[in-house]
Amino acid sequence: MFRLFPTRKGWNFPQYFLSRGTHYQLFSTTVNCARILSNGTDKTSKEIDFEFLFQSCTKPHLPKRLHGLLIVSGKAQSIFIATRLVNLYANLGNVTSSRHTFDHIPNKDAYTWNSMVSAYVRNSQFHEAVSCLYELLLNAEIRPDFYTFPPVLKACDNLLDGKKIHCWVFKLGFEWDVFVAASLVHMYCRFGSLAIAHKIFNDMPFRDRGSWNAMISGFCQNGSADAALSVLDEMRLEGMKMDCITVSTILPACAQMDDISRGMLIHLYVIKHGLEFDVFVSNALINMYAKFGNLGHAQKVFDQMFVRDLVSWNSIIAAYEQNGNPDTALMFYVEMMSNGIQPDVLTLVSLASSVAQSKDCQSGRSVHGFILRRCWIMEDVVVGNAAVDMMSSVPWNAIISCHGLHGHGGTSMQLFGAMLDEGVKPDHVTFVSLLSACSHSGLVDQGEWCFHLMQEEYGIEPSLKHYGCMVDLLGRAGYLEKAYSFIKDMPLRPDASIWGALLGACRIHGNVELAKFASDRLFEVDSENVGYYVLLSNIYANVGKWEGADEVRSLARDRGLKKTPGWSSIELENRIEIFYTGNQSHPHCEEIYKELEILTDKMKSLGYIPDYSFVLQDVEDDEKEYILMSHSERLAIAYGIISTPPRSPIQIFKNLRVCGDCHNVTKFISKITEREIIVRDSNRFHHFKDGICSCGDYW
Repeated sequence: MFRLFPTRKGWNFPQYFLSRGTHYQLFSTTVNCARILSNGTDKTSKEIDFEFLFQSCTKPHLPKRLHGLLIVSGKAQSIFIATRLVNLYANLGNVTSSRHTFDHIPNKDAYTWNSMVSAYVRNSQFHEAVSCLYELLLNAEIRPDFYTFPPVLKACDNLLDGKKIHCWVFKLGFEWDVFVAASLVHMYCRFGSLAIAHKIFNDMPFRDRGSWNAMISGFCQNGSADAALSVLDEMRLEGMKMDCITVSTILPACAQMDDISRGMLIHLYVIKHGLEFDVFVSNALINMYAKFGNLGHAQKVFDQMFVRDLVSWNSIIAAYEQNGNPDTALMFYVEMMSNGIQPDVLTLVSLASSVAQSKDCQSGRSVHGFILRRCWIMEDVVVGNAAVDMMSSVPWNAIISCHGLHGHGGTSMQLFGAMLDEGVKPDHVTFVSLLSACSHSGLVDQGEWCFHLMQEEYGIEPSLKHYGCMVDLLGRAGYLEKAYSFIKDMPLRPDASIWGALLGACRIHGNVELAKFASDRLFEVDSENVGYYVLLSNIYANVGKWEGADEVRSLARDRGLKKTPGWSSIELENRIEIFYTGNQSHPHCEEIYKELEILTDKMKSLGYIPDYSFVLQDVEDDEKEYILMSHSERLAIAYGIISTPPRSPIQIFKNLRVCGDCHNVTKFISKITEREIIVRDSNRFHHFKDGICSCGDYW
């Protein structure tokens, strides 16, 4: 291996050693070694293939050996070779050696200075990059060129430096160079100076695709989705085609503007121009469809991807987590791990939220342990908050949402007051949590106050989630006409969540006429969700309109839709037992039904009367009572009673909304057995204790 030898007076290194036919080796990771041979002639130095040696330096310790060889061979005096060393050190992360080499170059030119500036930028030493530019500007002999400014504009960490550099750009006459101008646009957008950025953009005599992308990206990153879409229209009118960067930048703007039509047209453009296999475009499409709640399209895009990176998996996991499908999100996480993709902090944020929604205790502990082992909870506040959300602890949005889900809307409002007293500014998520908490607790006046406060005090424009919470709040409280008027006055087009909230309220209060109207609107925007057909059918059945119920069921069957079967689960000794309604196959089936018969007799002695309105079949009363007794949540509770010590708490999960009769029965069972029974249904948590539910019979 080649090593540097001590200097000795009178030695000429290359001639002294090469004349003796010595072999010198410079080891690298690309080849076993690069040999430098000598035949004893005066031209031996020309036999060293320095180009090959530069390419072979792929590890941080190798450039110093090459540098030593260049010094002793006299090649280091070449400004071209020395500048290559500056870049080589920088590319391998050794900026100190890069700067040391740069300082020893006697006659620097603009290319040398540009290389040093870029070296700092590539290694995220932005302050040093700007300082290096100022050194260059103080040099009377060398002037920057148009290659100097794009990287250093990227390095600016404050607007003042950016404006100073802009002045130099103008003074030197580079303001209309397309790359410099695009960099100025990007720099001003980073600091929120959109008006200046747009003026520079509009004044450009020539704009390439990079310039258009910079302006569109700037508007998107600053929340000006409508302006971004306007620039896109202008770009298309000038005949400039979108590329992968344009598409992946503009799709979030479509979601922000709630413009699914524009988003789908761009998707068609993507397919027509062969961009659908670009991983960045596919990831952006998944995120866009997830924002619109269209999981079918998001899933289809994901399934058609040939190459999936970590962002792809994070996007599909977040899509299901954000749309209330935590179990599917967890399933994709397992699939991601089986494909050898390691999660990052963003994966864990979605995963922790999924576990928080599903309340799978075992998975929650696993995720929490995963985060702790990597110290992410200490290093990243987002992950810490997500983990705390999962564990129902203290970050403001998490704790407000947690209390709301458990039916403590008043406590959520008190926490919101404490949050404001602490000087923490609420965001749009805070108000979604507050409105949801008010809805679950029937706090109509407080909910309306929050809705107005959000807009008037904090300037937050309501999204469809906020409007959906308001419709749910008014509808649950029985203000159906007010809820409908609220929908008509919305500035946004109502989506399935809005009409679904109104339909659910109609079921609670038995308003068949308004339910029919809401369902018609609902089927226009989402005709593939079988749950809405079931909901309308149940509304007809509750009032004895069996023909209407049968008609809706037939419509669902004709469209190839199948009802999601109701099931409940209970976890005991690290084993999850799942019960379906009417289940007769469980090994302890006989004991379960015997326990339910005993409990039913005790409940009747305390005044329980079965509510047959929750039996949606046209059968005799005795059969209706048996159907009610065999509901999945009762089977799970009975199994928990016979499988756990007396008076110990029971936790069950139900995939659908708990029925009214089962809700009443669970209150009786909690009193009879002196147990706390916690039921997590599709809407919220119910804590039953001493014959009372935490929801106050309002759910």
